[in-house]
Amino acid sequence: MIWLLACAPQQRDQDRYIASTIAARAEAADLCIDIADDTLRADCLIHAAARHARAADIGTAQDTCRRIDAGLWQDECWFLTADDAALIGAEALEACQRSGRFEPHCRGHALGRAALSVDFTVGRESESAKALGTLVTQYRTRSRGQKRRSMANELLMIQVGNRWSTAPFHPDECGVLPEPLCAWAYRASLDGTDTSLGSLCPGPVTSEAVRRIGLSGWEPAGEPIARAVWTAICQQVADGLPVDLKPAVLPGEMMPVD
Repeated sequence: MIWLLACAPQQRDQDRYIASTIAARAEAADLCIDIADDTLRADCLIHAAARHARAADIGTAQDTCRRIDAGLWQDECWFLTADDAALIGAEALEACQRSGRFEPHCRGHALGRAALSVDFTVGRESESAKALGTLVTQYRTRSRGQKRRSMANELLMIQVGNRWSTAPFHPDECGVLPEPLCAWAYRASLDGTDTSLGSLCPGPVTSEAVRRIGLSGWEPAGEPIARAVWTAICQQVADGLPVDLKPAVLPGEMMPVD
Protein backbone atom coordinates (compact mmCIF):
# COMPACT_ATOMS: atom_id res chain seq x y z
CA MET A 1 0.00 0.00 0.00
CA ILE A 2 2.84 2.43 0.87
CA TRP A 3 4.45 1.61 -2.49
CA LEU A 4 1.20 2.33 -4.31
CA LEU A 5 0.82 5.67 -2.56
CA ALA A 6 4.38 6.61 -3.48
CA CYS A 7 3.78 5.77 -7.13
CA ALA A 8 0.49 7.66 -7.32
CA PRO A 9 2.00 11.17 -7.78
CA GLN A 10 4.34 9.89 -10.48
CA GLN A 11 1.47 8.28 -12.33
CA ARG A 12 -0.58 11.47 -12.11
CA ASP A 13 2.35 13.44 -13.55
CA GLN A 14 2.72 11.00 -16.42
CA ASP A 15 -1.00 11.09 -17.11
CA ARG A 16 -0.96 14.89 -17.25
CA TYR A 17 2.07 14.85 -19.54
CA ILE A 18 0.38 12.46 -21.95
CA ALA A 19 -2.84 14.45 -21.78
CA SER A 20 -0.96 17.62 -22.73
CA THR A 21 0.35 16.01 -25.91
CA ILE A 22 -3.11 15.17 -27.20
CA ALA A 23 -4.98 18.19 -25.84
CA ALA A 24 -5.81 21.20 -27.94
CA ARG A 25 -2.74 23.36 -28.42
CA ALA A 26 -4.21 26.20 -26.33
CA GLU A 27 -4.77 23.86 -23.36
CA ALA A 28 -1.46 21.98 -23.34
CA ALA A 29 0.59 24.33 -21.17
CA ASP A 30 -2.06 24.52 -18.44
CA LEU A 31 -1.96 20.73 -18.14
CA CYS A 32 1.82 20.85 -17.90
CA ILE A 33 1.74 23.39 -15.06
CA ASP A 34 -0.08 20.89 -12.82
CA ILE A 35 2.79 18.38 -13.05
CA ALA A 36 4.56 18.18 -9.69
CA ASP A 37 7.94 16.90 -10.89
CA ASP A 38 10.08 19.88 -11.92
CA THR A 39 11.93 18.14 -14.74
CA LEU A 40 8.86 16.52 -16.25
CA ARG A 41 6.91 19.78 -15.99
CA ALA A 42 9.66 21.70 -17.79
CA ASP A 43 9.94 19.08 -20.52
CA CYS A 44 6.17 19.16 -20.96
CA LEU A 45 6.18 22.96 -21.32
CA ILE A 46 8.99 22.80 -23.87
CA HIS A 47 6.91 20.46 -26.00
CA ALA A 48 3.88 22.70 -25.59
CA ALA A 49 5.94 25.72 -26.67
CA ALA A 50 7.18 23.76 -29.68
CA ARG A 51 3.62 23.11 -30.82
CA HIS A 52 2.90 26.85 -30.78
CA ALA A 53 6.17 27.61 -32.56
CA ARG A 54 5.48 25.13 -35.35
CA ALA A 55 2.05 26.73 -35.77
CA ALA A 56 3.77 30.14 -36.13
CA ASP A 57 2.19 31.36 -32.88
CA ILE A 58 5.48 32.83 -31.71
CA GLY A 59 4.09 35.01 -28.93
CA THR A 60 2.31 32.12 -27.21
CA ALA A 61 5.34 29.88 -27.65
CA GLN A 62 7.56 32.40 -25.92
CA ASP A 63 4.99 33.02 -23.18
CA THR A 64 5.06 29.26 -22.56
CA CYS A 65 8.86 29.35 -22.22
CA ARG A 66 8.50 32.09 -19.61
CA ARG A 67 6.38 29.72 -17.50
CA ILE A 68 9.45 27.50 -17.02
CA ASP A 69 11.69 28.34 -14.07
CA ALA A 70 14.80 30.27 -15.11
CA GLY A 71 17.72 27.99 -15.88
CA LEU A 72 18.78 25.28 -18.31
CA TRP A 73 15.26 24.15 -19.22
CA GLN A 74 14.05 27.65 -20.00
CA ASP A 75 17.22 28.29 -22.01
CA GLU A 76 16.53 25.19 -24.06
CA CYS A 77 12.94 26.26 -24.62
CA TRP A 78 14.00 29.58 -26.15
CA PHE A 79 16.51 27.77 -28.37
CA LEU A 80 14.08 25.13 -29.59
CA THR A 81 11.32 27.68 -30.10
CA ALA A 82 13.60 29.66 -32.42
CA ASP A 83 14.37 26.47 -34.34
CA ASP A 84 10.81 25.14 -34.49
CA ALA A 85 9.50 28.49 -35.70
CA ALA A 86 12.46 28.83 -38.13
CA LEU A 87 13.05 32.36 -36.86
CA ILE A 88 15.50 34.70 -38.60
CA GLY A 89 16.41 38.34 -38.18
CA ALA A 90 15.51 40.32 -35.07
CA GLU A 91 13.06 37.69 -33.80
CA ALA A 92 15.73 35.00 -33.91
CA LEU A 93 18.35 37.17 -32.25
CA GLU A 94 15.97 38.08 -29.42
CA ALA A 95 15.16 34.44 -28.77
CA CYS A 96 18.83 33.44 -28.96
CA GLN A 97 19.82 36.14 -26.49
CA ARG A 98 17.49 34.47 -23.99
CA SER A 99 18.77 30.96 -24.63
CA GLY A 100 21.70 31.12 -22.20
CA ARG A 101 24.30 28.44 -22.79
CA PHE A 102 22.53 27.48 -26.02
CA GLU A 103 23.03 30.93 -27.54
CA PRO A 104 26.00 30.04 -29.82
CA HIS A 105 24.10 27.07 -31.26
CA CYS A 106 20.93 29.12 -31.55
CA ARG A 107 22.72 31.86 -33.47
CA GLY A 108 24.45 29.32 -35.69
CA HIS A 109 21.17 27.66 -36.63
CA ALA A 110 19.57 31.04 -37.32
CA LEU A 111 22.53 32.01 -39.49
CA GLY A 112 22.11 28.83 -41.51
CA ARG A 113 18.43 29.63 -42.09
CA ALA A 114 19.16 33.23 -43.05
CA ALA A 115 21.82 32.07 -45.50
CA LEU A 116 19.13 30.36 -47.57
CA SER A 117 17.89 33.80 -48.66
CA VAL A 118 21.21 34.62 -50.36
CA ASP A 119 21.45 34.47 -54.16
CA PHE A 120 23.69 31.49 -55.01
CA THR A 121 23.40 31.73 -58.78
CA VAL A 122 26.38 30.26 -60.63
CA GLY A 123 28.82 33.06 -61.44
CA ARG A 124 27.73 35.25 -58.53
CA GLU A 125 29.88 33.57 -55.87
CA SER A 126 31.73 36.83 -55.08
CA GLU A 127 28.44 38.57 -54.31
CA SER A 128 27.24 35.53 -52.36
CA ALA A 129 30.37 35.57 -50.20
CA LYS A 130 29.88 39.24 -49.34
CA ALA A 131 26.22 38.70 -48.47
CA LEU A 132 27.20 35.81 -46.21
CA GLY A 133 29.88 37.97 -44.59
CA THR A 134 27.18 40.49 -43.69
CA LEU A 135 25.02 37.74 -42.19
CA VAL A 136 27.91 36.35 -40.16
CA THR A 137 28.47 39.83 -38.71
CA GLN A 138 24.76 40.03 -37.81
CA TYR A 139 24.35 36.59 -36.27
CA ARG A 140 27.82 35.76 -34.95
CA THR A 141 28.88 39.09 -33.51
CA ARG A 142 32.08 37.67 -31.98
CA SER A 143 33.29 36.30 -35.32
CA ARG A 144 35.58 38.91 -36.80
CA GLY A 145 38.46 39.05 -39.22
CA GLN A 146 39.68 35.73 -40.51
CA LYS A 147 37.18 33.77 -38.41
CA ARG A 148 34.33 35.68 -40.05
CA ARG A 149 35.79 35.14 -43.51
CA SER A 150 36.27 31.43 -42.87
CA MET A 151 32.70 31.01 -41.59
CA ALA A 152 31.22 32.84 -44.58
CA ASN A 153 33.29 30.75 -46.99
CA GLU A 154 32.25 27.54 -45.29
CA LEU A 155 28.58 28.47 -45.72
CA LEU A 156 29.26 29.33 -49.35
CA MET A 157 30.95 25.98 -50.02
CA ILE A 158 27.98 24.12 -48.53
CA GLN A 159 25.57 25.96 -50.82
CA VAL A 160 27.75 25.52 -53.90
CA GLY A 161 28.10 21.84 -53.02
CA ASN A 162 24.31 21.56 -53.13
CA ARG A 163 24.56 22.08 -56.90
CA TRP A 164 25.62 18.44 -57.16
CA SER A 165 23.02 16.96 -54.84
CA THR A 166 21.25 15.39 -57.81
CA ALA A 167 23.84 15.78 -60.58
CA PRO A 168 27.48 14.78 -61.11
CA PHE A 169 30.21 17.25 -60.27
CA HIS A 170 31.33 19.59 -63.07
CA PRO A 171 33.86 22.38 -62.37
CA ASP A 172 31.98 24.84 -64.58
CA GLU A 173 29.31 24.94 -61.88
CA CYS A 174 31.87 26.33 -59.45
CA GLY A 175 31.41 29.65 -61.22
CA VAL A 176 34.17 32.09 -60.28
CA LEU A 177 35.54 30.02 -57.40
CA PRO A 178 39.27 29.30 -57.59
CA GLU A 179 40.19 25.62 -57.87
CA PRO A 180 40.93 25.04 -54.15
CA LEU A 181 37.45 26.32 -53.28
CA CYS A 182 35.87 24.35 -56.10
CA ALA A 183 37.44 21.23 -54.56
CA TRP A 184 36.15 22.26 -51.13
CA ALA A 185 32.64 22.71 -52.55
CA TYR A 186 32.71 19.27 -54.15
CA ARG A 187 33.97 17.82 -50.90
CA ALA A 188 31.13 19.54 -49.05
CA SER A 189 28.66 17.75 -51.32
CA LEU A 190 29.86 14.36 -50.03
CA ASP A 191 27.55 14.11 -47.05
CA GLY A 192 27.97 10.37 -46.47
CA THR A 193 29.10 8.97 -43.13
CA ASP A 194 32.74 8.18 -42.50
CA THR A 195 31.91 4.49 -43.01
CA SER A 196 30.36 4.92 -46.47
CA LEU A 197 33.16 7.22 -47.63
CA GLY A 198 35.84 4.88 -46.35
CA SER A 199 34.20 1.85 -47.96
CA LEU A 200 35.42 3.04 -51.37
CA CYS A 201 39.04 3.52 -50.42
CA PRO A 202 40.36 -0.08 -50.60
CA GLY A 203 39.73 -0.11 -54.37
CA PRO A 204 39.95 2.46 -57.15
CA VAL A 205 37.52 5.28 -56.49
CA THR A 206 35.54 5.84 -59.65
CA SER A 207 32.63 8.13 -60.39
CA GLU A 208 30.38 5.09 -60.77
CA ALA A 209 31.46 3.67 -57.40
CA VAL A 210 30.75 6.99 -55.70
CA ARG A 211 27.30 7.17 -57.27
CA ARG A 212 26.50 3.63 -56.10
CA ILE A 213 26.69 4.76 -52.46
CA GLY A 214 24.41 7.71 -53.20
CA LEU A 215 27.00 10.49 -53.44
CA SER A 216 28.04 12.88 -56.21
CA GLY A 217 30.14 11.33 -58.91
CA TRP A 218 31.72 13.50 -61.57
CA GLU A 219 31.74 14.38 -65.23
CA PRO A 220 35.01 13.77 -67.14
CA ALA A 221 35.91 17.47 -66.85
CA GLY A 222 35.70 17.20 -63.08
CA GLU A 223 37.90 14.14 -62.71
CA PRO A 224 41.19 15.88 -61.74
CA ILE A 225 39.56 17.82 -58.89
CA ALA A 226 37.36 14.91 -57.78
CA ARG A 227 40.24 12.44 -57.72
CA ALA A 228 42.36 14.86 -55.67
CA VAL A 229 39.50 15.17 -53.18
CA TRP A 230 39.09 11.42 -52.89
CA THR A 231 42.84 10.89 -52.53
CA ALA A 232 42.79 13.21 -49.51
CA ILE A 233 39.72 11.47 -48.05
CA CYS A 234 41.26 8.01 -48.45
CA GLN A 235 44.47 9.21 -46.83
CA GLN A 236 42.48 10.28 -43.77
CA VAL A 237 40.83 6.85 -43.71
CA ALA A 238 44.23 5.11 -44.02
CA ASP A 239 45.57 7.22 -41.14
CA GLY A 240 42.63 6.19 -38.95
CA LEU A 241 41.33 9.77 -38.79
CA PRO A 242 37.70 10.87 -38.99
CA VAL A 243 36.89 12.15 -42.46
CA ASP A 244 36.94 15.95 -42.45
CA LEU A 245 34.85 17.38 -45.26
CA LYS A 246 36.37 20.82 -44.64
CA PRO A 247 39.83 20.71 -46.22
CA ALA A 248 42.69 23.01 -45.28
CA VAL A 249 42.32 26.14 -47.39
CA LEU A 250 44.78 29.00 -47.07
CA PRO A 251 43.29 32.38 -46.06
CA GLY A 252 44.45 33.90 -49.32
CA GLU A 253 42.45 31.33 -51.27
CA MET A 254 39.15 32.24 -49.65
CA MET A 255 36.59 34.53 -51.22
CA PRO A 256 36.63 38.10 -49.88
CA VAL A 257 33.62 38.96 -47.74
CA ASP A 258 33.94 42.75 -47.69
